[in-house]
Amino acid sequence: MRSLSVFLFVLFLNVPLFGQEPPTKLPDFEFMKYDSSTFSQKQLNPKKQTLIIFFDATCGHCQEAMKKVNARYDELKQLNLLLISMDVEKSVKMFLTAYGPKMLNNDKVTVLMDSKYEFVPLFHPKQYPSLYLYGKNKDLLMYANNDEKINDLFNLIAKNQK
Repeated sequence: MRSLSVFLFVLFLNVPLFGQEPPTKLPDFEFMKYDSSTFSQKQLNPKKQTLIIFFDATCGHCQEAMKKVNARYDELKQLNLLLISMDVEKSVKMFLTAYGPKMLNNDKVTVLMDSKYEFVPLFHPKQYPSLYLYGKNKDLLMYANNDEKINDLFNLIAKNQK
């Protein structure tokens, strides 16, 4: 209950941010991993594109999006793949177990917790889920805020891998 209250408070403070466009350059960020170590933009492989998926474990659209991404996971192995949530670790693990099992305990996938609620002001998501594809030069190639654009996202990834 406390987590929900904090989330709603942070959401209320950031409502105007939801109207802004996503950053055209990958912003500097720092989020927590399961082991409480930090992970920042500086740790990304600069020779790879970066796909960021921002989700909420209880969101039905996020669940559908993760099922679709999970089904096509093999097409993402050449990317920096970041899954970011404001949920607690237990919820994230349950979510991935149910909807993204190929990404659970996968050393090619970085799962991050936004426990300081910094994602929204940095990335300006419009809703859950929000998917961001950044090129090797850290320029935004595509932003999608629903599961209906997953095929377009994968087509762009394939095009840029060539």
